[in-house]
Amino acid sequence: MKKISMLLTLLLILSLALAGCGGTEAPPVDGEPADPGTVYTMRIGAAAVEPTHVAKFMTEFKAAIEAQTDQIVVELYMGNQLGSNAQMVSGLQGGSVEGVVLPTPFFAPAVPEYNLLDIPGMFNDEEEYYNMLNDRDVLPAMNAAIESKGLFAVGYIYPHPQITVMGKEISTFEELKGLKIRCHDGAVKQAELTAVGAIPTIMSTADVPLALQQGTIDGMQSDVIFINGNKMYESAKYVTNMPNFQSSNVVMLSKAFMDTLPAELQQMVVETSTQVLNDVVKAYVEKMVGGSYKMIAENGGVIVDLNDEFHSKYAEATKNVGADFLSKNPGMQPIYQEILAYMGR
Repeated sequence: MKKISMLLTLLLILSLALAGCGGTEAPPVDGEPADPGTVYTMRIGAAAVEPTHVAKFMTEFKAAIEAQTDQIVVELYMGNQLGSNAQMVSGLQGGSVEGVVLPTPFFAPAVPEYNLLDIPGMFNDEEEYYNMLNDRDVLPAMNAAIESKGLFAVGYIYPHPQITVMGKEISTFEELKGLKIRCHDGAVKQAELTAVGAIPTIMSTADVPLALQQGTIDGMQSDVIFINGNKMYESAKYVTNMPNFQSSNVVMLSKAFMDTLPAELQQMVVETSTQVLNDVVKAYVEKMVGGSYKMIAENGGVIVDLNDEFHSKYAEATKNVGADFLSKNPGMQPIYQEILAYMGR
């Protein structure tokens, strides 16, 4: 018994000696980093460039975060500097990229549930759509699905309807037939174009200008701020107001990166994103929509407004796109019902 007691005493003395010499490192407690001086680098990529709403968010977010702490350094990579849209999303999931700001449909291959947001005619009110997306209590099943894919949606930029920039002017619904239109990656966005007789085409944003110039594609779906900021009208001058419905860019972070941050820095990232989105970017979007149309027209672009007959035929052709998608993906019904409940339908 004395031998056992002596052995335990020796082990205790040895462990204390090792601790005093730095032989072991205490693990973080309650999410706190072992070294409070740790600096976290947050690389954020996007397809957009200045002066788009996406670029505005990124620059304002960087300034706001770095004004509050020395522990987060934000690096911005616009204009697909971190690779194609698909490569950036893959980088988020693989841990080589910390943040990406892209329209939600570009995440649909990784998060199929995002297709529900693209059902034609689902949303017609920007404010309703914006409030729904940015209230994490509204769509808990959607957020759980996103996080299960290794992603964390920290916030959504104020939305507005998408349009289509084209290499030729169209005026009738029938002229859509056979046109190759670059669209977002989501299955619903592709089904929408198929339903109206067009040919959905997937390609990186960086490849679009040349493809438009060479006629490899006939048009590209996007929003007017992006088209203006990236001067897409120089490659295809007919900026066409087709009814491509609401879409929003999501500020998407790597969940693995978020999990490495101590609790107070996680909170800072979320709160700062929310503040920038609400206090700066929302008003910027509202101002830039009208301003972008004006700048496009002043720089050689042609704004094409389609008549009521076109819109009516488009709505009729796409009315079953949502039901068809849900029939193939019945497991998404709970999220769909969350959306309908929020909208009071």
